[in-house]
Amino acid sequence: MTSSSPVVKKAHPRLRNTSQDADQQKRLSDERRRRIFLGKVHQKGEDKKWDVRAEQILREEYISSQRQWLESQDRSAPPTLEQPGDEIMDVIDAKHAEEMIDQVISQETQEVEALVAMLEDSPKEGTLRADYSIRHESDDENFDSIFAEILATASEDNAAQSGVWHMNASPKEDEEHGEAMDTTG
Repeated sequence: MTSSSPVVKKAHPRLRNTSQDADQQKRLSDERRRRIFLGKVHQKGEDKKWDVRAEQILREEYISSQRQWLESQDRSAPPTLEQPGDEIMDVIDAKHAEEMIDQVISQETQEVEALVAMLEDSPKEGTLRADYSIRHESDDENFDSIFAEILATASEDNAAQSGVWHMNASPKEDEEHGEAMDTTG
């Protein structure tokens, strides 16, 4: 009897290396992509450095040309020589300015004194302000009461001048005299 040994088929040597080759190719392509990526990052960094340097160079050139232009303008300007009378003119101008300041101060003082005298002469307005400061009402009520007081004061002044009291007139009387409010749009 013959003993038979199982026949083991071995893979073809070329097929056996394909899995190893695939792994190696993957590693190589990953390494190549990594080098390309890092190269791009490095290149962008270098580009930024050169951009900053270029801006600095342009700025320095601009400042340099500005200085040269200003210096040329200064050289081409007519010379300014101080005249011996300039100091005297400065003193005269200062005295004139002091006189004008004194005039303005005296005029403002006169205006303030006139305003104070006017306020002291009109007792109605003083009592209105005193009444207003005593009240503790809302803003709307304050404005309404102030407006009513002003209207009353104005009405009294008008009545005293014309001898007619218009605040007590009825709307029909106003219509007869042509003083009705026009409500037509």
